[in-house]
Amino acid sequence: MEPMNEDKMIDKAAAAASVIFSATAVAFSAAWFYCIYYYVWTETRQFNSALNITLFICLPPVLAVLALAGLRLRPSAKVSIAVLWSSTIVSMYALEVLASFRPSLLGDPVLDAAKERRQIAASFGVTFDQREMIEVLRDMHARGVDAVPAVYPTDLLDQQPGGSLKSAIRIKNKEILPLGGVSNRLSVLCNESGDYRIYESDEHGFHNPKGLWKFEQIDIAVVGDSFVHGFCVPSEKNFVALIRRRYPETLSLGIGGNGPLLELATVKEFLPSLKPKIVLWAYFEKNDWNELRKEAKTPLLLQYLKPNFSQHLISRQADVDQALLEYIERQKPQALLQLRESQNPKSFEKLVEIAKLSTLRSKLGFAANQRKSDEQRTAADETADRALFRAVLQHAKGTVESWGGSLYFVYLPPWERYALPGLAKKNRGEVLQMLANLDIPVIDVHTSFQSHGDPLSLFPFRRSGHYNLEGSQVVAVTVTDRLRADGFRPGEPGKSLQR
Repeated sequence: MEPMNEDKMIDKAAAAASVIFSATAVAFSAAWFYCIYYYVWTETRQFNSALNITLFICLPPVLAVLALAGLRLRPSAKVSIAVLWSSTIVSMYALEVLASFRPSLLGDPVLDAAKERRQIAASFGVTFDQREMIEVLRDMHARGVDAVPAVYPTDLLDQQPGGSLKSAIRIKNKEILPLGGVSNRLSVLCNESGDYRIYESDEHGFHNPKGLWKFEQIDIAVVGDSFVHGFCVPSEKNFVALIRRRYPETLSLGIGGNGPLLELATVKEFLPSLKPKIVLWAYFEKNDWNELRKEAKTPLLLQYLKPNFSQHLISRQADVDQALLEYIERQKPQALLQLRESQNPKSFEKLVEIAKLSTLRSKLGFAANQRKSDEQRTAADETADRALFRAVLQHAKGTVESWGGSLYFVYLPPWERYALPGLAKKNRGEVLQMLANLDIPVIDVHTSFQSHGDPLSLFPFRRSGHYNLEGSQVVAVTVTDRLRADGFRPGEPGKSLQR
């Protein structure tokens, strides 16, 4: 066979280069149409920076045009550019594959955070429990321990076709939204500092010592979200428990994920019979507005803005417990499936992520947000949010004052306010002004964190999360000092809970 001369070799290489240029033009065009559809046409996703807009909207069509223009280059130039481009693509995908199966190669943030926490915990003689909650529950059940996961009302809400939310719980074929967990059960809560927090729930499924519900009137009730619930410190050292040391008749009605409407519902369902002298309304700056927006889609919760609405939950605990236990049992197969998938992700999903260079883009900061953010709100949306929040607070204040109690607003700051001040919520002043207009006294924990000198030390391992032991102590001292300054004293001797 006659050896191929140089011109024929260049012609064949140029033909292969043309295929590469054509495929590149098609790929960039497809990527551009994908971005236009999701980020511009349907707006179901959003970009998180001007750089990403440039990279994903402006750059693909330019590169597609350049690839097509490359078809007109002389053969030798075409081959050189195609070889360079192919080498670059092969190198990128090789690195993506390695990083996908070996996250530590590029310093995966999740892996690094977990590793850092384990190392810090080890320096204090603590081994960090890396199990998922379903694994903890499975291990407890294997030992004959009857435990349940802590139940959050917001997780019970299912989205309906029209966008509204309804409770997944039914009692006698009627929609019911429980506001506490399963009563009198060991409940597995969370793990941020090494060990899972497990507590025995009280008579209505909240995180309290037994016996507080027996009083005709209590001193203090605290409503709120996960911070009030006790994430993620020992039961005797969360900030409500520390307040209880000064005011023994202090009842926690906090549940993780609660927002303002769920907290109003909790006040109306459980407190009129107890008539607490003080109700502490714990507001978490980072997500309470987002929680309220979700709750506003729940017709049942909006009913609590009516004067006399009630689900009468306090008298239906046995039925609520049974319904929640059945719900937990129904959710168990799905939780186990998610655990298996997280440990062994599906090959197809892995291939899709590799094709999109997800790991590399994330590491380089070129990953756009996957879903449209709740933060993209119109002026009318923001006005509606403020009006609803004001209505909730006004209704809560009126409800508490109806039995002669006083409502205090406890302002809880997030880690981001100190670590990433540029990303801190901007509506702090607006919220404080609203409270002043409503004549609701504020206990501002942010000022205490600021004066502490090192607010990041008040979070677990100085990372984003709930307050650690020291942070919980600061909150408790801030609250009790304010109540003491306002002249509030514990209940009469002999009436307090005995331990």
